[in-house]
Amino acid sequence: MKQIFLIYGHYNDKSFNAAIRDTFIEESKKIGHEIDLVNVYDEKQIKFWDGGEPDEQILDYRKRLEQADIMMVMSPCHNYIMNSATENFIANVFTPPWAFKYKKLFRNYGFPIPNMLKGKTACLLYTSPSPR
Repeated sequence: MKQIFLIYGHYNDKSFNAAIRDTFIEESKKIGHEIDLVNVYDEKQIKFWDGGEPDEQILDYRKRLEQADIMMVMSPCHNYIMNSATENFIANVFTPPWAFKYKKLFRNYGFPIPNMLKGKTACLLYTSPSPR
């Protein structure tokens, strides 16, 4: 059994994304997984990333992520990127030093070292519309 933290970013519960989300949750529960769903459009809107300290809402998301084995992001593709609500969630929650730290190599150059996300499986499900 796995604990899955599902970050879902679509405003329409009748969308193709919603059908995928619902099927994923249903099938995951059938085989014993637990799902912690965050629909970024149903939650209190997160402030735009400003480099400041995380508020209680962000700290709660991080605590829930720490308890998960798998994190999954589901988002439609808008203009070749995730929608802005999902992007803003990622920008606010997955920040250093909580998500990762940097190992400095030279001046301001280095590479990221996993921190609280180390050992977690990450899945991104990205849907895009077909040509009309």
